[in-house]
Amino acid sequence: MEQLRACDAPCSIEKLAERAGYRVTEIETLCQDDPEIVYGPDRQVFWKPYLPDLISTVQHFLGEYHQDHPLRRGIGRERLRDSLWPKWSLRSVLFVVHYAENVVVEGEWVRLADFVPVVEGAWAQEIESVYQAIDASARKPLTVEQLIGMTSIHTERFFDIIDYLLSQKRLVRLEEGIYISTPVYIASRDIVIKALQERGALTTSELRDVLEANRRFAVLFLELLDALHITRRQGESRTLVS
Repeated sequence: MEQLRACDAPCSIEKLAERAGYRVTEIETLCQDDPEIVYGPDRQVFWKPYLPDLISTVQHFLGEYHQDHPLRRGIGRERLRDSLWPKWSLRSVLFVVHYAENVVVEGEWVRLADFVPVVEGAWAQEIESVYQAIDASARKPLTVEQLIGMTSIHTERFFDIIDYLLSQKRLVRLEEGIYISTPVYIASRDIVIKALQERGALTTSELRDVLEANRRFAVLFLELLDALHITRRQGESRTLVS
């Protein structure tokens, strides 16, 4: 199987058969019978002696990634591929991950099995700094640029903190780059619900006045309530979803 030895990445049975000039069923039988070939998920195959170095690469990379990003639940599958083997297919990368001990895939995330997000030291202080700034802005949410300027936190580190606060349900995203604290969301939601219960249907402008907010906040917030099936837009007005 010289064609497989020449492959620097796991490949499909079909692709290998095409390279070798064999029928797919013939290649499949050969791969299944050869102890030096790993026949893995999605009918992918790879030369077994090459696999340990690739597994070690994944494990080492994840260890360093967790050190640099202790708040993240892991790294996205696509980002892992782009970081290690950008020319590979995602299937080939996941083939290696599948055989890597102490590495797990949870949906779109890849992490070491024993990793848990850790909040300590400067991270804990910065998390509270970002949260307090967002909470204090209430219904006049600040932009990412304003928040970074106020907290003096590096951009990548800042977004790690935002993702962590979202995962902990301490923040609510109105749109990309615009966030409010969960207490502000709950209070604002209850104000809208009470107003609609009392008055039936209200326009965006009327709800903006009820919220004592600017139009941009009112539009984004009401669109969120629509998406959550709390309110329903009917023409220019909104009502509660029964």
